[in-house]
Amino acid sequence: MKHLKNFLYGILIGMSCLIPGFSGGTMALILGIYEELMESLSLITKKFSLAFVRLWSLAIGMVIGAVLAVFTIVKCLNNWPLITSGFFVGLVIASLPLTIKNARKEKAKLSSWVSLIICAIVSILLCFADKFGLILDLTKFNVLIIIYILIITSLSAAAMFIPAASGSLILLMFGIFEPIVTIIKMVLEGIIHGDFSIFVNYLYVIIPFFIGIIVGVIAVGRIITMLFKKHDNQLWYGILGLIIVSIFAIYYNAFHDPLHPSDLTRYENITNNLAFNIIGAIIMMVIGFLLIYFLEKLVNKKKQQLDNKEENLSEN
Repeated sequence: MKHLKNFLYGILIGMSCLIPGFSGGTMALILGIYEELMESLSLITKKFSLAFVRLWSLAIGMVIGAVLAVFTIVKCLNNWPLITSGFFVGLVIASLPLTIKNARKEKAKLSSWVSLIICAIVSILLCFADKFGLILDLTKFNVLIIIYILIITSLSAAAMFIPAASGSLILLMFGIFEPIVTIIKMVLEGIIHGDFSIFVNYLYVIIPFFIGIIVGVIAVGRIITMLFKKHDNQLWYGILGLIIVSIFAIYYNAFHDPLHPSDLTRYENITNNLAFNIIGAIIMMVIGFLLIYFLEKLVNKKKQQLDNKEENLSEN
């Protein structure tokens, strides 16, 4: 029964990992299994058999949840890019107050502002990477692309399990969210139809992507946790810089042509139905905002219940 529950929880966590502005860590908090999940992940390199027993059903659920999200998100981005982006922006805006609150727990230092500015500038430059000759075309083999995927995916995987930090948002801000998701969708569709050639052709993307996830979960996650203990203020200001710029980055990316083409270009899809797209984007932005708002209220309620339970136990 426990494994069935973990499997269902895993589906929800897996889907949330693919939503820019949201994170698997936040969903784990909402479900009340965050501490247990972090403890189990920390055992992977120490007591693998014990970690496996605890995580296998959750991991299967996460994979299935991520696959479901891949098919739905790609379709939405290709057909309704501005409207879908509005939902993501709503998630991001809703996450700003919590990020600011965490950043302001301590008085900002000069290094905190430097961290914010550097992260913001890097994010802006990456939005216009193609203008500087850095074209992130994952459909063509390139050694630098492999290294880039490995590094960004590692950071993204580590962020997946940090509440208020979004792993998919990092992929989005560094320009590889949609290409990766699109390629994975194409590979899965090929496998379903018995065509493994697409899988073979994109091994140079798939292998560093999954290695990055493993490295991020096991190694980078520990490093980030350690940095949060020693440089908490600087990291939160850096995250704040990334989040602020991501609002622009998400909409900027909405006007780029999809790698998995529709009948019309992305720009034409938007401009030919501008009023519909603007109204839809505003509605989805409000929905995204309210979703995070109520989820955070649920997290706070669960946390309060846990604190009250610990208080009652200590009094007894």
